[in-house]
Amino acid sequence: MKLSTVIFVPKNAPAPLPILLQRTPYDIPKDEESFHSPHLAELREDGYVFAVQSLRGRFASEGEFVMLRPPRDRADPAAVDESTDAYDTIEWLVHNVPGNSGRVGIWGTSYVGWPTEMALLSPTRRSGAPRSAPRRRTRSSTTTSTTTARSGSPMPSSTWLSWSERFVDHRPDVLTWSTDVLDADVVVAGDIVADLFASTTGTDADWIVKLIDVLPDGPRADDAGSAPDLRGYELMIADEVLRARFRRSLAVPEPVPAGAVVEYTIDLHARAHAFQKGHRIMVQVQSTWFPLIDRNPQRYVENIFLARDEDYVPATQRVFPVAASTIQRGAAGRRRWGRSPITVGPRR
Repeated sequence: MKLSTVIFVPKNAPAPLPILLQRTPYDIPKDEESFHSPHLAELREDGYVFAVQSLRGRFASEGEFVMLRPPRDRADPAAVDESTDAYDTIEWLVHNVPGNSGRVGIWGTSYVGWPTEMALLSPTRRSGAPRSAPRRRTRSSTTTSTTTARSGSPMPSSTWLSWSERFVDHRPDVLTWSTDVLDADVVVAGDIVADLFASTTGTDADWIVKLIDVLPDGPRADDAGSAPDLRGYELMIADEVLRARFRRSLAVPEPVPAGAVVEYTIDLHARAHAFQKGHRIMVQVQSTWFPLIDRNPQRYVENIFLARDEDYVPATQRVFPVAASTIQRGAAGRRRWGRSPITVGPRR
């Protein structure tokens, strides 16, 4: 198996140098211009060998690409995953790149963070993000919450988690829950999964769940100067969309039974974040994110792209605290999960 990789070695840097590896589903750099970005300035100054690799099955790399390839079955000696490819790559780099120190760091954000995290499953001479902590369950102690979803109603979006969610917090089509002010830090590290119990009067729906870190309110500090005013800032930590027709299978869509309470498992992906003392943990649920994602007619049709105007209907969505709708967090691959409740207050 050959994986397409480029290696950039700084000129006139004193050896030995550590290696920084990035494994990506996107194309690898064609020249050194990619490393002139300001956010890499300190790394360039410190002196690293940069190696960038296309994942298995991407661009010039051989093999089959699998989106978010799951960890392999360790009982099968021929099984592969991102950790085995990372292990083989690191061993090759250490033994073939002249002047390296034998130390390799692997890094990445967004999708590139996935192979970075998976690399930690196989021990080798590398460093990366910390391993996951036990899963935690966040309970809703509230009564049923109801909203009316109109798929054509524009919903402002904070793309790439960069804007405050305050601008949608009080919309009638956004359901919001919040903890009390935290009296101690709460650390989230690992997979985050929302278990949502909900109904719709339609026969299809979108369910968007957002996990948010709410910064403290209060008077602005006298010495704040020109610093941004972050009082009450609602920072989205994790989010995902589940189209209800695909709740059982992405390959075989099916209608939602109108009015029935259905359990939805929504993967918010892995995160490592500390909700600090004095902050609040917030969860928002909504049923449209147009125009960030396409409109759902909310009436089941075989092909949404062929939906007619009359297929687009308003729908009443209800979220139920059945055994509590929950947010879970935990370590990927573990079969048993420690659970401790965090009370989430009523909708504001």
